[in-house]
Amino acid sequence: WKDRSSLMGDTSPAPPDAKTPEFLLLLLADADRTRPALADLCRRIEAAAPGTEATLGPIKSISRAAVKALTKYGGDYSGLTDLVRMKVVCEELAHVRRALEEAATAAGWELVLIKDRMQHAYDPQMSGGYRDILMNLRWTNGHVVEVQFHLHKLIAIKSGGGHERYELARLLGLFEPETTSHVGILTEAVLENIS
Repeated sequence: WKDRSSLMGDTSPAPPDAKTPEFLLLLLADADRTRPALADLCRRIEAAAPGTEATLGPIKSISRAAVKALTKYGGDYSGLTDLVRMKVVCEELAHVRRALEEAATAAGWELVLIKDRMQHAYDPQMSGGYRDILMNLRWTNGHVVEVQFHLHKLIAIKSGGGHERYELARLLGLFEPETTSHVGILTEAVLENIS
């Protein structure tokens, strides 16, 4: 969606502003066109990395996309990189590594970003102790997708109601340092705030 109108008499319309519903609709259309390629990547990861199960998620709904863009990106839909996503559940860390390698080197995909929340240096306090790896990949049409890598044992905890509790705690700010940490004397006022 680059403005090319000044090049060689190109009269293509300029792209809509990234904060408009039109932009979101175009982004969702791109997600829909990208989904078959991501489904193919699911199959390729499972074939290349035994001990993994790759699942393609549904395209994020318009309402959920709008809420996320508003709360995380100030209404800018261009920040949405998970309209179409895949979950890869692995039995062991060795399987995670092989699945990561397959995804990062898959033909037609460009690695954009990795958030490694399994490494020892990552402080899991802000995620309620949960650890995973998130990867953003760009397909040949320019659309960015999210691939989530999980360990089976952590998913079992998350699926047993852990995810709902995590989402509520995140919404309420219960993982924020000002909620979980205190430096100084424990006064009556501090104890009152804790209660």
